[in-house]
Amino acid sequence: MILALRQRHRQLFVGLSLFLPVVFAVGICGRKPAPVMAGLPAALGPVRQPYQIVGQPRTNLFARLPLQVELLQAAGAPGHFAVQLLGGHDLVKPDLIAYWVPGHPVATDTIPDTAILLGAANPVPLALPNQATRSEGILVLYSLADGEVVDVSKPFSLPASQIPTP
Repeated sequence: MILALRQRHRQLFVGLSLFLPVVFAVGICGRKPAPVMAGLPAALGPVRQPYQIVGQPRTNLFARLPLQVELLQAAGAPGHFAVQLLGGHDLVKPDLIAYWVPGHPVATDTIPDTAILLGAANPVPLALPNQATRSEGILVLYSLADGEVVDVSKPFSLPASQIPTP
């Protein structure tokens, strides 16, 4: 009885070893190509607003990270500001996002409740909220992957000469 089962299993495995690679090759050749989109439609693309640099770039805002911070002002809309964070090759933190916090909060290991999300800390302009034109604040860099505050900037304010008076 066992010998008959062994012979039957050997025949099945030989048959499967010949049949399965053929079926796999036919399946791979018969696949439809993955859909490809050349680009986003214009309505879904990022809105690029021309900015101009206001003042000198600051390299002393952050203590732990070698970041250069540029303050930018919207060319067509006075009173709209942005910051741009430029880091060297030393900046290797995963999922780094930037927050703006009004006032002078005490630096802790958590994001304050008054923090306003600016966006991913990439070398693209991050629009500051209108609240930034009225008060001082700090930038907080937070790593989502590590779940920790990476660095906190020194308090800074926008140049009074660039803020339009109502």
